[in-house]
Amino acid sequence: MGGHRLTVMALVAAALLAGCGGGSEGPSARIDLPFVTPVSVGAGPAGVFVAGFGQITQIDPVTNTAGPRVPFALRLTPGQRELRRLSRELLDRLGGAPQGGNPPVALAVGDGAAWWGRPGIDLVARSVPPAARIAATVPLTPAGRPVVTLGDEGPVAATAVPGVVWIVDATAGVGTLSRIDPAAGRVDLRIELAEEPTAVAADADRVLVTDADRRLQAYSARTGARLDWSQRFGINLNDDVVIGAGAAWYIDSDRVSRASLADPSESSTTGLEGDAVALAFGEGAVWAAVWEGEGRGSVVRLDPATGEVTRTVRMPGRADDVAAGAGAVWAITCCEDPRLARIDP
Repeated sequence: MGGHRLTVMALVAAALLAGCGGGSEGPSARIDLPFVTPVSVGAGPAGVFVAGFGQITQIDPVTNTAGPRVPFALRLTPGQRELRRLSRELLDRLGGAPQGGNPPVALAVGDGAAWWGRPGIDLVARSVPPAARIAATVPLTPAGRPVVTLGDEGPVAATAVPGVVWIVDATAGVGTLSRIDPAAGRVDLRIELAEEPTAVAADADRVLVTDADRRLQAYSARTGARLDWSQRFGINLNDDVVIGAGAAWYIDSDRVSRASLADPSESSTTGLEGDAVALAFGEGAVWAAVWEGEGRGSVVRLDPATGEVTRTVRMPGRADDVAAGAGAVWAITCCEDPRLARIDP
């Protein structure tokens, strides 16, 4: 009888600990993908999409299954085929290294589609349901410049708000912030950036861009003018920023920092048990994908009002990216068993 009482008390204590953010759990479901190098995940009203290096698939959030892969197929010269082959070898070689990681694949879900691009090609594809078929492509380079390039140039991050898609692309230490009109399928505003951009977030009024100089800067969503709002952050394994609950949330070494959009001096930080590599805002919270070393990772939930960690979900491998939408939180795991994890909020 005493043993039974102790067992019940232990279960209650564990439940209370988990509810306070001190406990941990596993994902609600794991989803097999039709390719072996998932890099980015995006979610929104149009659905859930996972992008790999030059390919994409759509996830059914009801059945937790992936559709067929759709390649980002462009005519390549022999030199470009060689570049792609070398990139794949680099992926295989660095896939398990925390300091290496996969090359970025810009991915945003909005206006009834997924918008995505891959390094080395300064072009964004528009994939629409069902089956994530490619409906159109949007060149990011101005007229008169080649669309397909061999350098590092290409989209590195993307975000979408109703009626607008924002893309940042980089080359040779500088970059461009481009605003895409989804209805017209073209870039209608282009902002030259003095530093190489690394991540982007937006709402109806402003666009936030992190750069390689470890700065977070704001631009007017209407005119593209630089705003009097900025932040500094530490050295990261991967930069990311999201907007939610009246604040900017961004990765700052082994912390997630919060800065008020109204007054950037109103800021706070949340320490993590590892390095954050990706952020998402949705399903009532801020979510961070965290690398914990030696192939271990987690997704943590942060209370948007206080910034406190209120939940920890252990991943069966390294957590590489996270998205929130379509009724759940979605995280890519890497590298021994790369799949998509679903977390019910």
